[in-house]
Amino acid sequence: MVEEFDALKRSRARAYLESVRAERVKVDALRDELAAERESMEPKGIRFDKLGGCSSAYADAIPDGVSRIEAMAERYSLRERGYIEASSRAREAISAARSAKGASVLMRRYLLDEPWCEVAADVGCSSRTAMRLHDEALLDVYESMPHEWRIPRHPAV
Repeated sequence: MVEEFDALKRSRARAYLESVRAERVKVDALRDELAAERESMEPKGIRFDKLGGCSSAYADAIPDGVSRIEAMAERYSLRERGYIEASSRAREAISAARSAKGASVLMRRYLLDEPWCEVAADVGCSSRTAMRLHDEALLDVYESMPHEWRIPRHPAV
């Protein structure tokens, strides 16, 4: 029974840390999208040789583009703030791990998004040992992660 509950706690802790990693991926995607939009605003292909004004660009192209960039920058800023808060809470939860090596494994795996072989090499152990340290540290993270990620308990418990 205890082993099953530990497996469930590890699963919830892993899901929590993976959600933080996924948030970073979303922030990176928004940053790339914003950079592409800014790049598309560069004056490309506009001919100024016609008499009486501009040629191919419609009159509101620049104000519309600026509005799109401002809206995207706001979305990016909000998402980035959310990620910074989430990663800060995750770092606190990870730092609660009893093993410094286990905490390092979790930090590298979830917050730095390193593959297992790099995690093991950086920590100075085999991949199998890194996975064992990972599993042990997840139990410690469970105890200090945000309550909304924990297993719901019956009010009588």
